[in-house]
Amino acid sequence: MEKVLAFKEQISINWKCKHTWKRSSYNTFWCLLGCSIGDFGTIAFFQFSEIMLGHSLGEYSALCASGVISLGDTALLLKTRGESMQNSVKGVDTQMTTVIGLDISKVEGILNEIKLPKNEVCEIANDNSEGQVILSGKKESVEFFQKIYHPLCAIYL
Repeated sequence: MEKVLAFKEQISINWKCKHTWKRSSYNTFWCLLGCSIGDFGTIAFFQFSEIMLGHSLGEYSALCASGVISLGDTALLLKTRGESMQNSVKGVDTQMTTVIGLDISKVEGILNEIKLPKNEVCEIANDNSEGQVILSGKKESVEFFQKIYHPLCAIYL
């Protein structure tokens, strides 16, 4: 028990630190890539098909699992993709949130009703599925949406 407590003190994580979140999301990316490729490999093994599909990062995993691009090229493409996305908002405090339980047309209507200041942005980043819409934008704008429609925002990223 003493060893566990000593180890816990060594790995103290401050989840309020933005750097910690960025580092953990970077590490999670590699885990997701591996799991996604593993999932496609399993699917291909049990149900071989000439068609593989993916969503977001899964598109790259599908290309890799089907042999179109190598694992090394997949990793390089995803690294470049992630860096490009991060660099596109360098110096801007951004945020994302997931709205659960509303379809995209309802979320569009709510966004059209919100009166944001001139340089603020909160818009639909992705329509994941019926009842799951991703919003992104400047942090203050996304937080404004969350405060007004808090019961609808299940996940804050």
